[in-house]
Amino acid sequence: MVDFSLSEAQLDLRESVRRFCAARWGTDVVRAVEHGDNGRYDARSFADIAAMGLLGLGVATTYGGEGASWLDRVIAHEELGRFLFLSPHYVSAVVSAGLLQTWGTPAVCERLLPKLATGEAIVTYAIAPGFGDPAGLPATSSSRPAEVRMTGDDMTARLWAVPYASIATHFLVVAPSDQGFELLLVERERATVSCDRLITMAGAPLYDVTIASSPADKVSARVLSAADIDRSLTECRLLLAAEALGAAKAANELAVRYASEREAFGQRIGSFQALQHKLADMTTRIQLADDAVYYAARITDEGQGSLAPTALAILSAAEMYTYVARNAVQIHGASGVMADSDVSLHFRRCRMITADIGDRRWLEKVIADDLLSESAPGIPGELVNTATEAADDDPASTDDSDLDALRAEFRAYFRRIVTPEARAAITASNDDYSGELYRALADAGYLGLAVPREYGGRALSYAALAVFEEEAALAGIPHGVMSVFSSSAHFAACLLARLGTDDQRSRYLPHILSGEYRFTQGFTEPEGGSDLAAARTRANYIDGEFQLTGQKVFNTAHLCTHMIAVVRTNPDVPKHQGISLLLVDLSAPGITILPLYTMRGWRRNLVIFEQTRVPAQDLVGDLDRGWYAVMSVIDLERSSMRVPAERWRVFTELLDELRRRPDGRREIVESEGDSAAIARMYRDSLLGWLLSRHVVWLQDQGQDVTGLASFAKLFNGEAVESFVDGAFELLGASAATEGLASSARAEASLGSVLADLYKDSRNWQIAGGSSEIQRNIIARRVLKLPSP
Repeated sequence: MVDFSLSEAQLDLRESVRRFCAARWGTDVVRAVEHGDNGRYDARSFADIAAMGLLGLGVATTYGGEGASWLDRVIAHEELGRFLFLSPHYVSAVVSAGLLQTWGTPAVCERLLPKLATGEAIVTYAIAPGFGDPAGLPATSSSRPAEVRMTGDDMTARLWAVPYASIATHFLVVAPSDQGFELLLVERERATVSCDRLITMAGAPLYDVTIASSPADKVSARVLSAADIDRSLTECRLLLAAEALGAAKAANELAVRYASEREAFGQRIGSFQALQHKLADMTTRIQLADDAVYYAARITDEGQGSLAPTALAILSAAEMYTYVARNAVQIHGASGVMADSDVSLHFRRCRMITADIGDRRWLEKVIADDLLSESAPGIPGELVNTATEAADDDPASTDDSDLDALRAEFRAYFRRIVTPEARAAITASNDDYSGELYRALADAGYLGLAVPREYGGRALSYAALAVFEEEAALAGIPHGVMSVFSSSAHFAACLLARLGTDDQRSRYLPHILSGEYRFTQGFTEPEGGSDLAAARTRANYIDGEFQLTGQKVFNTAHLCTHMIAVVRTNPDVPKHQGISLLLVDLSAPGITILPLYTMRGWRRNLVIFEQTRVPAQDLVGDLDRGWYAVMSVIDLERSSMRVPAERWRVFTELLDELRRRPDGRREIVESEGDSAAIARMYRDSLLGWLLSRHVVWLQDQGQDVTGLASFAKLFNGEAVESFVDGAFELLGASAATEGLASSARAEASLGSVLADLYKDSRNWQIAGGSSEIQRNIIARRVLKLPSP
C-alpha cells in the first residue's frame, strides 16, 4: 500500500523553506528580479538558499551535500515554486550536479560538487545533436540543439537558449562521441565566451552562447547512451514538476480568495456555480498532480527504475499548472490581466516552466516506450497478476497489517473461483451477477471482512479491504456480485454492527454473513437523482409499524432479499432532517419490482411501495436521524478501489495485445497519436488508482476524507470514458467490432470488454453522486466558497 505520510523532519523542511520564502521572496521581489538589470538573478537570495542547504540537497554527503532523498527534494522545490523563486538553483544544483554526480569521474565530482552545493560554482548545461531517444527530440528549452566541434582538447561551440549563461562559472555540454555521448566541461575563466541575451516573458534568463576555441575537459566516467542521459534529465525534471505544483497551489489560492471576496450582480462571484465548478476542476487537477509527483519521488527513492510514473508526473504537473494559471486569470476578470496582478505572474511563468519541463510529445513517447517493454515497470508491482499462493491455511488468522499476505490469500482465492468457464458463463448470460460466485464468497467467510470480530467478522482495515476489492476486480469478478457484496457485507452489516439493536444484530448479521440475506440500497428515487436528502418515500408510523408509500429506482432488488430504504418520516423539518432508515423485506406484500435495463444490458429496477408494512423494530438508528446514520458508514463506499483496478486489468490486457504486433513497440512509440493514447490511458489508470489509495490511507489514519473522496469520485468517473476513448484510438474499428466475437470463445474478447466498458462509462459519472454533485462538494466543503 502506498505510504502518503511525511516524517517530522520533512514537515520541518517544508515549513522552514516556506517561512524563508514568505519573509524574503514576496511578489514584489519576483517582479524586481524578473524586470531588473541583473539577469534575473539575486545573489543574496541564492546565497541564502545555499546557506540553508537547499543547493546541496541532491549532492552526496561525500561531496559536502545533504544526501537528501528525492522526496525531500520534491518537498523543498514545491515550496520554492509556491513563491515563484527564481535563481540558477535548478540549472546548477539539480541538472548539472545530477549529471556530474551520476556520470562524472570521481576527480571532477570531488573538485566541483562541493562548490555547487555551496553556490560558489554555478554550472549551466547544453545538449548537442543526436540526443533524444526514443522521441528524437532535443531535450532543452531551445528547438536548436547545440553545435559542438572538438579539435584536440579544445572546444568550439554554439549553444542555444542556455539558462543563466551570463553568470555561469562552468558550461557542461552533453556531446555525441564515436560510441555514444560524453560530458564536456568548460571553465569560464579558461574560455573565450560571449553571451547574447534572449527576450523571454518570465522564468530563467536564456542566452545564445558562443565558445571560441577553448579548453574542454572530458569528465564522463564512461561513454553514455541516450537512455542514460534521458533518465537523468527526466528525474531532474521531477523537481521542476514539484515547482509547478507549488506554483499552481498558490495561483489556485489567489483565485479562491478572489472569488470568495469579489462581488458582482449583488453577490460574491464564488457563489456562481460556473465558477465553483471551474475552481473544483482546478483543485482536482492539483490533487492529481500532487499524488503523481510525490508517488514518482517515492518510487525513485525505492529504486524501482521506471521512467513512466516520473514522466507522467512531469506531464501532469505542467499541464495542470497551465490550466490553473490561465483559469485563475479568468476568474479575476479584467484585473487578472493587469501587470500588477499576482495571477499575471503565474500566467507568464506557467508558459516558461512548461517549456523547461519538456515537450509533451517527448514525455508521451517516454511513457509509451517504458510501458511497452516486456516488464512494463511503470505498472505498480502489487497489481501485476503473477502466480502466487496463500501462505496461511487459516486465512482468518492473517494479521491485518500484513497486506502482502492478505493479497496473496485473496489472489489465490479468486484464481480458484473466477475460472475461464465462470467468466464465459457470465459473458453468455449478459448478466453482471452470479449467485454461485456470491455463495462462494459467503462460504469463504469474505462477507464479514469489514464486520467487527464480536459479530463474526474479521474487522479488516480500510487498506486490507481495498486490497480485497483490487484483487476481485483484477480477477474479473462481475460488477453485480461486488455491488450486492458492498451493499450487504459492507454497508448493511457495518450499519447494523454500529447502530443496530441487539435484536437486529441477532436477526440479521448471521444471515448476511452466510449469504442468505442480500441487501440492496434503496436511496435513489425517480425525481430525486443524486439528491438523496430529497427522499419522498413516506413512512407513516401507525399502530407499531411503518407504512411505506413511494418508489426507489436503479437498484439490484431482483437479486436481493432486503433493502435498506431511506424514507421520509417527518415532512415538516429541513430535508436532511426527518429522514429515517428502514430494513425492508422485499418479499413483503405491497412491493412491486419492475425491471429496467442499462445500455450494457444489466438489469436494474424500479421498486414501488404501496402501503408496505415494516415492523417498527426494523428502524435502524434513531427516528428522523437516518441521514446521519448513512453518513456514518458511507466511508466504505468512498474508498472503492474497484473502478481503478478494473482499468488496470483492461490496460494490461491492451498492452499485451499491442506487444504481440510485429514491430509493435517501435511503431507505436514513433506514432505521435498512439503514444499519446497510451499516455492518456496510463494517466487515467495510475492517477485514479493513486487518488483512491490516498482516500484509503487517510481513512486508516482516522482523517476526514470528504474532499479527497470527491476528487477520486470525480476523476475516476470521468476517466472511464477517456480511458476507453484512448483504447478505441489504439485498436481502431476492432475495439467495437470484436464485441460480436463468437460465443464459442471461452472468455470475452478485449474488444467486447472495451465495448461494454464504454456503454457503462456514463454510469460511473452519475451513480453514487454525479460529477456535478462532486464539484459542488469540492467547491463548498473543501474550498469553502459562498453558497448561492
